[in-house]
Amino acid sequence: MLEDHMEKVEDFLIHRTSFTDSRAYKSCSSLLRTDVHSMLENEGKELLNSDTPTEKLKVHEDIIDIFNTADSLFQFFLPMTSKTPTAMKFWGAVHRIVCVSCMNPRKIMNSFLTAINRASVKPVQMMANQRRGILNYFQADLLSMSLIRSNPLQ
Repeated sequence: MLEDHMEKVEDFLIHRTSFTDSRAYKSCSSLLRTDVHSMLENEGKELLNSDTPTEKLKVHEDIIDIFNTADSLFQFFLPMTSKTPTAMKFWGAVHRIVCVSCMNPRKIMNSFLTAINRASVKPVQMMANQRRGILNYFQADLLSMSLIRSNPLQ
């Protein structure tokens, strides 16, 4: 069932999005979570076994934070071991972000967290607005009913 749904998601991303979005999706490499995790783990071991400056270790910790945030997001929607094409594109995109973040990890992390915050705040705001609209509708309805009761037909 999940596999069927993910096939539909991939079809949508390839064929029913804008050209730019479709191209971005197609250009992502396909990797497993374990591939990205192993790469980061190996880099961490190399850094610890060398005379690496503290700043480079801090950069690596920031990159690990990016991976952990992406991992938490991923597991909210799919099992950690998912090997669907869309899941593999997700980890390919995370790999790309991790590689680019070596250049300026703080900027990438801030952009990433800002995007996550926007993505999570907007639906909550929409639900709050809908709730407010429903409450206003019922309050107006209740008010009109109370006016009818207080002023029965004469």
